[in-house]
Amino acid sequence: MATPLLTAARQAVAQAIADWPTLTGLFRRRYHFEDDPGGLAGDPSPSMGDLPAVGIYPDAVESNWVLNQAQEIRYPMRIDLWTRAWDVRQGEFLWEEIIKALHQSLPTSDGRVKRLVGFSSLAPKPTVLGDGRTGPAATRWSFRVEVSAGFWNPKSAN
Repeated sequence: MATPLLTAARQAVAQAIADWPTLTGLFRRRYHFEDDPGGLAGDPSPSMGDLPAVGIYPDAVESNWVLNQAQEIRYPMRIDLWTRAWDVRQGEFLWEEIIKALHQSLPTSDGRVKRLVGFSSLAPKPTVLGDGRTGPAATRWSFRVEVSAGFWNPKSAN
């Protein structure tokens, strides 16, 4: 089975973040949409030893028709970051480096256009880690990125 268009775009975002020199080896835990949640209910909740952590998930998708033949697939994704307590500098640093990674190194080896076409600023939210939310304090930072996954004509696609 060929890799679906949206899967390839999401994996390209994850790979660009993983390969960015400033972020290499920094995240202790990564959550991806295609990962089997393993029976965990609700949103991921890293432990203190997992921080900093990153999660990449699809968001609402809207695509416009272009030239009456092909549709540009714009794929919004939500990126969540978890840092210790109220670590503003680290949250903002991670956001900045992820945006740079996506602007400068999204892979295009499969011939499709993968480029960052938009991003939002950070929305921080204090949170408590662990089952029942009885663990240590952390901060969950959420923002949205939107990539162009390429132009696609479903009428002529195999």
